[in-house]
Amino acid sequence: MREYLQDINMITGEQLEIEFENSKVRMLKDVDTGLIFMGHEPPIDYSRIESLSYWGTASLETAREKTKLDDERRFAQFRRFFVGKDVLDFGCGNGGFLNLCRPWANSLSGHDIQPDATEALKKDGLHINGIEGPYDTVTMFHVLEHLTNPLETLQQLRSAIRFGGQIIIEVPNARDFLLFFLESPEFKAHTYTSEYHTVLYTEETLKKLIELAGFKNVAVEGFQRYSINNHLHWLKEKKPGGMQGWDFLLSPGLRLQYAESMIRLGMSDTLIATAEA
Repeated sequence: MREYLQDINMITGEQLEIEFENSKVRMLKDVDTGLIFMGHEPPIDYSRIESLSYWGTASLETAREKTKLDDERRFAQFRRFFVGKDVLDFGCGNGGFLNLCRPWANSLSGHDIQPDATEALKKDGLHINGIEGPYDTVTMFHVLEHLTNPLETLQQLRSAIRFGGQIIIEVPNARDFLLFFLESPEFKAHTYTSEYHTVLYTEETLKKLIELAGFKNVAVEGFQRYSINNHLHWLKEKKPGGMQGWDFLLSPGLRLQYAESMIRLGMSDTLIATAEA
């Protein structure tokens, strides 16, 4: 993976190596681009991760409740890309997004390598592990950052998309406010070790990777999923959970203004890319 990044010039100049105590993860941060590479030892085998237990449940319905806000937001945000279309959600997890799309898309397919989720989704009537295509739209929501072969995967997906079709990619931002500005050690440990990330992209490196895969009209924008209540919770409690218990700090206006500020500063927690095959 490190050689792959060097080959496409996504790690250049001086590299910084960091090792967390009690962790087998070593990070390389490129000072020119801001891209962060985590070398897990041994490499993560995602097929051995019990994905429903990731949400603390063995129930598909309960798992979907925990991702409901993101699933509904994506459903509304990208609706124009899937109404009446043939859609593949690559790395579909608990299938919450696909479930919302059922009444609207022409056809739906999901791809996931985690066996318990795959079996549960098949029982729920979804077509899973279909990557052959052709599709009008492919979505990847917080999947690309976990892949050890992102360029090859994107090239395979591009070949499965009809000419003029779209890919939508959502990933964490390497310049996240908690990482880049506040430098929270607890958030760093959470992001670099417990989330199984392989690469954290910046706007520039994400755009370059998608273009290298052969996509056209690539647009990358910042997006803020979590608000100031989550950031304050990390600073005080040193752990996630502020989105559930600290909503009393928010008003609709503050949520919007804070998100706009993070995006304007280039330190949003999320990047969203759209591109044409």
